Amino acid sequence: VYTLSNCFPKITVNDNGANWLASAKTLSTGSIYFPSYWVEGSRLIGWTDGENIIKPDEAYTVENAKTDMCFSPICFDLDSFYMLDGASIRADEDVPGIRFSTVVPNNMTSFVGNGIEFGTLIAEGSINPNRTKNDKHDILATRFVPYKDGESMYHAAIYIVDDCFDGVLYEVLYSAVSYMTVNYYNGEVNTYYTEFSYKNMRSMKDVAKNLDTEGYEHEFIDYVFTFFKRDEEKTQDSAALLVGYCTEMTLYDGPFDSEVGWVGAGMGYIIRTKDDKIIAVDGGDTGDAYGFYYLLREYSRSEKVTVDYWIITHPHGDHVNALIAMATNEELADKLDIKNLIFHFPADYDSGTKTYNEKMHAIAEKYGANIIYPTEGLTMFAGSAKITFYLVITDYKELSTANKFSLIFSVETDKKVMFTGDIYEAGMKQATDKYGDALKSDILQMPHHFLCDTGYQPFYEAVDAEAVMLPTCIAGYNAMYTNPSYKNSANHKENDWAAKNAEEVYKAFEGTFEIKI
Repeated sequence: VYTLSNCFPKITVNDNGANWLASAKTLSTGSIYFPSYWVEGSRLIGWTDGENIIKPDEAYTVENAKTDMCFSPICFDLDSFYMLDGASIRADEDVPGIRFSTVVPNNMTSFVGNGIEFGTLIAEGSINPNRTKNDKHDILATRFVPYKDGESMYHAAIYIVDDCFDGVLYEVLYSAVSYMTVNYYNGEVNTYYTEFSYKNMRSMKDVAKNLDTEGYEHEFIDYVFTFFKRDEEKTQDSAALLVGYCTEMTLYDGPFDSEVGWVGAGMGYIIRTKDDKIIAVDGGDTGDAYGFYYLLREYSRSEKVTVDYWIITHPHGDHVNALIAMATNEELADKLDIKNLIFHFPADYDSGTKTYNEKMHAIAEKYGANIIYPTEGLTMFAGSAKITFYLVITDYKELSTANKFSLIFSVETDKKVMFTGDIYEAGMKQATDKYGDALKSDILQMPHHFLCDTGYQPFYEAVDAEAVMLPTCIAGYNAMYTNPSYKNSANHKENDWAAKNAEEVYKAFEGTFEIKI
C-alpha cells in the first residue's frame, strides 16, 4: 500500500491545492489513498482523474494501468455555493410564480453528468425542505448560465395553476434549499446543502411588486417548472393549529460539552385558534426574526400580521430576541400588530432582565399593546382558546438563572398544550405539588431544550402527554444520548422517560411542524 506522498516525488500546485501524480505500476499493483485536507473557507469534495471522483481516505486501484495518471482535488469555497434572493416571474400566458436561483462555482459544473448533480428542493411553508417530512418537490438542474467570474447559475421555478384564486395564491409561502450530490467511485453518495434562512422563503405577496401589468420576462425561466395545486380545503380548514418553528440555532451540530459550553437552541410556537386568533410563544433569537415573521404571516388570515397574545416564557435572548428584532426592524415592524404582551421579567432580578423588561415595555408602547403580568392560576381566553398559568415564580432573587422563573402555562382548544419554557426541576415540582392531575395535557413542550440540567418525572407523569416537543439543537440532542455523563444523569433519564412515554416526538431541528389541536 502506497500513499501519494511517496509514490511520486514531484507535485505541481494549483489554486485549490496539489495535483498528485501516480505511476502506472503503483496504480495497478497496489492501492493509493488520497489525503483529506481542509483549507480554511473551503471544502474538499474528493479527487478526480477526469472520470471518477474518489473519496478522500478511500483506497483506489486501476487494474492494468498503462500510463501514469494525474489526480486533481475537487474543492469549492463554502460561500460560493449559495442561493440568491427569490424573484417573481410570469410565464405560460401570464401565470404567476416564484423563481429560486442558485450560484455554483464553474469548477463544479464541469462534473455535472459525471459524478455530480445539482438540484433544488421546494416545499410549501416556512420550513427547511431538507428537514421536513411533508411533501416537497425535487427539481434537478439541467441548464447552467453564466453569472459572475468563475461562477454559474441555475434556476428552479414553480407556479400555481388550475382552480386557484388570487386571494389564496398570494398567501402561499414557499421555501427552498439547493443541494449538490456527489457520487463517488466506491458507490458512496454525499449531499451538500446551501444554507437555509429567511432569504429562501418567497411568496407572491412579497415579490409581486417586481411585476408590471405586462408581466416580467426572463430568458432563463423557460426550462423547468413544477406545478403546484393549492388545496382549498387546507385554506378553509377551521381546525385550531399548533405550529412549531425550526429556529436557526436548532440546526447547530458542532461541539457540545462542558468545555465549549451548551449552545442555546431558541424556540418559537404559534397557535391559531378556530376563530383565527393568533397566540405566539417566544419566537427565537435575533436571526429568527424574518423566519418567525414569515411563519406568523403564513398562519395569520389578516392583511397585517396580528398577534392577539404574545407570551414570552422568560428573559433570555434565544427566546425573546426575535420579537425585539421584528419590532425594531424597519422592514418588518410596520407589518406587525400586537394586541396583548404577556411576560414575567422582574426588573430587580439582574441587569439583563431589567433591560429586557424595558424593551418589552417599549414594544407594548409602540403597538399600543396591553401588558399582562401573569399570576398563578390566572385564566384568560383568546377567542375559543383557554390560557391557564400554573407557575409564576415570585420568590426569584436567589435563583441562579432566569430559566428557573420560566412560566408554566397551557393553551387549550380541543387539545391541551403545556408550555414550560426553560423551567428547572424545582419549578416543575412546585406546579406538580399544587395542581397534580389538573396538569394533564395532550402535548408537552419539554423544558430547557431537552437538556439534562432539568427534568422531573412526577411532572411528566401528571401531564401524561401523547406528544412531546423538543426545542433542541442537533448537537444538544445527540450529546444527551452519547456523552456518558449526560445520558447517565438522573434528569436525562426522566426526560427520556417522557419522550418514550409519548406516541409522537417532534424535534425542532427536523423542521417546522404543524399539529391540529
